[in-house]
Order: sequence, then structure tokens, then C-alpha cells
Amino acid sequence: MEDNNEITSVQTLLDTIKKKTKEWYGDDRSKKPWFRGHRDFEYQLLPKVLRKTPDGKKYNEKELTLMFRNRAGIYENMPNRSGDIDKWLFIMQHNEAPTRLLDWTENPLIALFFCLYTRMETEYKKDKDAALWMLNPYALNDFSIGKPDFPNTWSDHAGNIVRQSFFIPVGTAKYACLFPIAIQASYCQDIMSTQKSCFTIHGKTEEPIETICRGLIDNKYLIKYKIHRCIFEHIAEELEILGITHSLVFSDLIGLSKEMSKRFVSES
Repeated sequence: MEDNNEITSVQTLLDTIKKKTKEWYGDDRSKKPWFRGHRDFEYQLLPKVLRKTPDGKKYNEKELTLMFRNRAGIYENMPNRSGDIDKWLFIMQHNEAPTRLLDWTENPLIALFFCLYTRMETEYKKDKDAALWMLNPYALNDFSIGKPDFPNTWSDHAGNIVRQSFFIPVGTAKYACLFPIAIQASYCQDIMSTQKSCFTIHGKTEEPIETICRGLIDNKYLIKYKIHRCIFEHIAEELEILGITHSLVFSDLIGLSKEMSKRFVSES
């Protein structure tokens, strides 16, 4: 399957990933591409907190983030109330709070699962195709910060523009990057490990990644694949055979319940 064509099966996706990964990284098996799946092919790579609310309003990012931190501390396994702003944003993102992060994964099958599972369970835009993005995160950071590697998110030394991007939500950033940056997550919940989570964080430029980083697309370091709506059930069946199910992707009782509810349905 060539770039920008449709994904027609799990096997064609894996063949494409293998070819593209070889082009990007050669024999360096330590480097991995990142993937993001979305149920709507028209979706753009812009974080939720920078989008309009369903009724057309803007999120108050600062107040939302501060109040979440104030009230979430009662739950188990939360980060320190002071500091750890990177971990707080990771937790917010994985619990569906609006942040300036975008979820990615090193596992293409999990990304493919996210393309499909909401489409199969709801009536969400059944006439729309889905999308799967493949990103070279090293190329993104070379563009954004001039270094093709992953900077840390926890050091507070002056000039750490990556760290400063995490302080935009709380209103104290001084040197934040203009552009999105690829960051490795500090795993602070089990689900992050299960989903092989990684993130991009938007800086001061509040536009979609494909608008800001057009050169990545032109150089095929950011590739968008289409999954046609007519083959959703076919690919969902392949993923189920491979064990990519709700209880794997969402390693909790809700995930197990959804998987069992789907699996054990009588025909009569």
C-alpha cells in the first residue's frame, strides 16, 4: 500500500509501517514511529482545549487545569499537588479533560482500534471514513526545537522551552516553544503503559499540526491513511482475532464489561 492510500486490512497496514519505518530509521530498531487513530477522516490534529466547545465557546484553559488539580488530589495515585505539571496534564488527558496534549501510541493496532471502536458502538457520523496518522516524532522535534530527540519534561532549568510549554495552561510560561513537540510520557497510570502512550504538546501557535508543520507532510514524516467506512467491520474482526479488544486497551472493569457484552450476544 502506497502513502495516502486506504488501509484495507491489518496486514496492509503492517506492511506499510514496516516499509516506512525502514525508510525513516534504517536498521536502528530503538526508534519507533507514532500512531494516532480518529473516527473522522476530516479531523485535524488540534488538541481539545484549543477547540471550541459543542456550543461554540472557548475553554478557560487556566481555570480548568487549576481546578482539576485542586479537586483530583482526593483520588488514589495522584501526583504531588505542587510541581509535576507534566504528570497532571498526562492524567487529565487520559481521563478526558481538555488539555493541549494529543494522544499518540507506539502500537499501530491500538491506534487502529481507536479509529473503529466508537464508530461500531454509536451512530457517530456513520457516513464518514476514519483516519490513521503515522508520525516520525524525531522529525517533528527537529523542526520544532532543532533537535531530533526527546527532551525531558521535568527539569525546571531556565530555557527548557519544552518544560515551559507545560506551564502555558497555568499561566506561568515564559519561554514556551511556538510549535508542537513530541514528548515521551511519564507513566503515572496503568492505562498509559497498556496503550503505549506518548504525546505531542502544543506550544504558543494554536493551529493544527498539519497546518504548522506542512514540511513534515511534504517530506512524508507525517502521513494520513484512510479507512473506508465499508470495511470497519472487517478490520474490527481482524483486531478481535489478534486480541486487540476493550479489556486490553482499557485495562479496567469497564473495558472488560464492554468486551463481554459484545462477545456474548445470542442470535435469538
